[in-house]
Amino acid sequence: MGQKPKTLKDLIIKGSKQSSSQLVDIIRQFCVQSKNYKYMKTESDKYALHIGVPGCKIETLQKEPFPLLAFAERGNGLYLTNIVPKTVSEIGIVEYNQFLDGFVQEFKLFTKRRYKGIRILTTSGLLTLENIISSKQALKFFSHFLHNYPLSMHPLDIEQLDIFICTVFRYTRKPLDLDLLSRYLREVEKWNVEHIKWCINRIQIGHDVLKTRKKM
Repeated sequence: MGQKPKTLKDLIIKGSKQSSSQLVDIIRQFCVQSKNYKYMKTESDKYALHIGVPGCKIETLQKEPFPLLAFAERGNGLYLTNIVPKTVSEIGIVEYNQFLDGFVQEFKLFTKRRYKGIRILTTSGLLTLENIISSKQALKFFSHFLHNYPLSMHPLDIEQLDIFICTVFRYTRKPLDLDLLSRYLREVEKWNVEHIKWCINRIQIGHDVLKTRKKM
């Protein structure tokens, strides 16, 4: 069997007693004692002001391309929003995940000795539905929909997809990455281009309609 397709890992830091602002300060303290990371105070203050929630940016010091790691509040924790290289225009999936893993390894050692209740959660980095669809209920409905492929366009098939759309909108905190879902349908499920476009367009339109309905 061939290797499974890779995707960018997700990272979220949660504290049982710590607020998001306190988690930002813990990252700052980590950078103070680390030889590998620098807390970017000015950039962090501007970033948090721009996004309107607690957040920060840190710089990797000892390995090219010296990427910046950006964190922002999501739910009751801090989410790694991006890893941006400093000396090149972009980095690939494997290198992105290596920088994420490097931070996680050192940050875990730091928090383990000093703080209780800190959880550092990462995804596998594999292109799976579980990593794309965070809601278990939504995942169940989309899995049912996939079982009907190739699409018959029967009203019951379309209804199953619509139920998924409504469930994602209601229960999923993490935004659904439609580009990643499209890639999954193409590379894992081997859907043709026409069916992928139809599916992704219906999800996007359904989400927009529900979003508008909520404002009324």
